[in-house]
Amino acid sequence: MREATRIGVLEGVRVGQNGVEVSLLQFADDTLFVCQPKYQSILAIKVILRSFKVVLSLKVNFYKSQVDAVGISDVDMIIFSKWLNCGSMYFSFKYLGISIGGNLKKVDFWRPIINKIKAFYVKG
Repeated sequence: MREATRIGVLEGVRVGQNGVEVSLLQFADDTLFVCQPKYQSILAIKVILRSFKVVLSLKVNFYKSQVDAVGISDVDMIIFSKWLNCGSMYFSFKYLGISIGGNLKKVDFWRPIINKIKAFYVKG
């Protein structure tokens, strides 16, 4: 992920007042890729997942995997999920110990995530 971001094939999302770039969040046995909704970024994630499989001889459970996007067309959403061989989800899930759901365009929707990320960087 770092290399893909460094060479510009994957662009994360900038959060908080300092514009910290987030492209990957990992929890116990879950991984959340965060990127700009661009075809190049989706293809980069696919390459990363395939490389993970080849290098570590481990499988990604695509049956459980889902993709969601904010602010893109339904057609692009379908294309992204097919490219990644994942199902589509509707934006309501629980990560970082918080429940996420509501109006994606409001700052209050994102505030809990931003606060958790800020807390991590302050501690780390």
